[in-house]
Amino acid sequence: MQRHKMTLGQVFNFKDPNARTRCILIISVALEAMINYITTGVFWTEFLRGYHMQPEEIGILAFSPFIAGLFVIFAPSLLTRFKKRRFVLAACKIMYYVCSIFALTLLPRLVTDATTLLICMSVLQFIAYVFNIIAVSGYAAWHVKFLPERMRAHYMTFNQFSAAILPGLLIMVAAVYADKLAAMPSDQLVFLEWVRHFGFLLGVLDVVLLSLPREVDYPVIHTPKFRDIITVPLSNKKYMLVMIVVFAWQFSLYCHNTFLQVYLMDTIGITYFLYCFIIFVYPFFFPFSMKFWQNRIAKTSWLRAFAIALLIESPLQLVYALIRPDLAPWMLVTMLLCIRLPQ
Repeated sequence: MQRHKMTLGQVFNFKDPNARTRCILIISVALEAMINYITTGVFWTEFLRGYHMQPEEIGILAFSPFIAGLFVIFAPSLLTRFKKRRFVLAACKIMYYVCSIFALTLLPRLVTDATTLLICMSVLQFIAYVFNIIAVSGYAAWHVKFLPERMRAHYMTFNQFSAAILPGLLIMVAAVYADKLAAMPSDQLVFLEWVRHFGFLLGVLDVVLLSLPREVDYPVIHTPKFRDIITVPLSNKKYMLVMIVVFAWQFSLYCHNTFLQVYLMDTIGITYFLYCFIIFVYPFFFPFSMKFWQNRIAKTSWLRAFAIALLIESPLQLVYALIRPDLAPWMLVTMLLCIRLPQ
């Protein structure tokens, strides 16, 4: 019940050291959302299309981060070797931004053969996400100390809001300019490259912010045997049922993501502005649902609230099948909002 009495002023302020750290983390969240919006999604897809990559090649590139995700099981055993991890995590995070943004932006200008370019970009993305997995695992163990359970629901709600408003304004500006250059593909490509370079600079600032909180004592983790990593989860029925739900959620979001962006931009012909507008408006609906989800979490659990959200959102993915080039603009916007807002 104490969770309901928390206010944003208690969660975020500059008087209490822990609250000040949460302010830093929220700023970092907004920065990472900005970076994500302008270096992935439609901006990334159209950047690759500018270098004549086909949808199936873009799909191959989108698959490499998932392979890198398998290395998450080795992150704890690597990080336990360091009693202080600030500089190790900063190095991993900066390498992630170097490989995934800076190097991937320059590579198409240096490598002209399509097959070689696809291989090099896939390898770079794989390396980048291995670094990011280590960094994310380490930062989570470090920063979770500043997020006590009684504040977590309020923090996560404001987290989502801050990760959408400011980044949303940024991508709206970028989208307007990208649409103005639609008749000049070469100029538009140069603009997308400069947008990615700006994202890299934001990444450097993000690393600085993530390194500011004071380090805490990390829990001692005994490295499990590799066999146990496979067999122990498989023997836990409740855990496996949860993972099946999570897998279904991830599959519904990512299996069609790359092809969907190409389809919406190239076949349906929606503009950058419309695509980004759909992303921008949905945080304004947070206040209408925030209290409901906080109450559900308080009365049940995070997992049950997640299950309810899945039941609401997953069927709406089928609406994509109804989107056609001959739809009226108002109907297209309505359908996209129906898909996006429940997320």
